Amino acid sequence: MRTNIRRVFFTLAAAVVSAGAVAGLRSASDVIISDTYGWAYGDAGHVYNTSDRTQHISCEVRGTNGSCYALDLNGVFRQCYSSEARWVRTMSAVKGDSYILFYWDANGYCTYVGVQNDSMTDRK
Repeated sequence: MRTNIRRVFFTLAAAVVSAGAVAGLRSASDVIISDTYGWAYGDAGHVYNTSDRTQHISCEVRGTNGSCYALDLNGVFRQCYSSEARWVRTMSAVKGDSYILFYWDANGYCTYVGVQNDSMTDRK
């Protein structure tokens, strides 16, 4: 019986320590662009707070069409556009503090758009 109590105690202690470590987890990503794989990502809030004033990442929606844009520290600019409802809905979820990831094809059409809005991303 004592062995079971110790297991429970150590399991609970490990869970508390793990939860504390995860609670402070932060995401702070500059804009990264890969022409090799056709994607770009970055934290909009983090980029806003940097002093370089070069980087930019965002998405915008106008009616039934949307676009995502990324500009990295090297001045490389990439964008994608879409009228596909699932990507336009995702683009419309972008806020000033969002983590944004998008993929494009050879024609500049968005093949994937992902947006993360949570406490891990940097705030403006």
